[in-house]
Amino acid sequence: MLAAVVQPYAAEFAVTQTMTMKTPDGQTIRIGDTEASLLKKMPQSSKPRQYMLNNGKLNCGATEYTYRIKTQEYKVTLCLSESRRINQVVRIVWRNLDAKELLHTIKK
Repeated sequence: MLAAVVQPYAAEFAVTQTMTMKTPDGQTIRIGDTEASLLKKMPQSSKPRQYMLNNGKLNCGATEYTYRIKTQEYKVTLCLSESRRINQVVRIVWRNLDAKELLHTIKK
């Protein structure tokens, strides 16, 4: 079993970092998957966020996709692999949605 790491998401939230996530139809997304593989398993749900990631371990142009699955929100971060010249999943974090967010999601 992989240990999860709780990190700040925003001032009022905590997130859990994980190595994998399951799509609604049961496919697995893993650290190291390519962007093409991610988008084949989980079609883009919203415009991805792009930014420079420099956290001491990673220094790259990052792309972040956000997905809501049932009562959780997932953020999947990809970085451009210099050696392979492709975007790869480097981080998956999730958090439980609160009741207000769930109602807002249902109304959409």
